[in-house]
Amino acid sequence: MFICQEQGWKYEGQWKMGRMTGEGTCQWRDGTMYKGTWRNCAKEGLGTLTYADGSKVESTFINEYPEGRGVKTFPDGSIYKGSFR
Repeated sequence: MFICQEQGWKYEGQWKMGRMTGEGTCQWRDGTMYKGTWRNCAKEGLGTLTYADGSKVESTFINEYPEGRGVKTFPDGSIYKGSFR
């Protein structure tokens, strides 16, 4: 596990050449958490991003953002199924 106290996050997972690459989980100080695939310290591939308010996005991520088909669950329990860009 790697903990960065200054920036308020901790990461547990695969590393390659000193960077988060492969499968892993990162949690930020505010409670936001991403569990999925990383590439060069960026969310890249299949993953789930869960926010502190309980909402979450399950999708493929490209360069940190959800892209293509996915599901977003809102804090009130409502669900969006569709495309992200």
